[in-house]
Amino acid sequence: MKTINQLTASLKEHSPLKAAHTESVVEIVKKVLKEMNVTSSEKEVAILVAQSHNFGWIKFRKEFCEKTTKYTDREFHLMTIYPQLGA
Repeated sequence: MKTINQLTASLKEHSPLKAAHTESVVEIVKKVLKEMNVTSSEKEVAILVAQSHNFGWIKFRKEFCEKTTKYTDREFHLMTIYPQLGA
């Protein structure tokens, strides 16, 4: 969990926008899990995935991570590979 916390802090410093999105995803996942009949270990895994799904963004320039306008074709391609970079 220490590594997850360190990466979360790095993401927050690198891209507050992506970190805020990650926090929103974690909250949504927690709400959904309350309604599901899953084990505590399954809940733990789901929350861990939600917490870590944006770590790949750390590899990109801060300006790209904070972009709120439409992506160029190249940027869109980069945006589609961030999960692989964070894995």
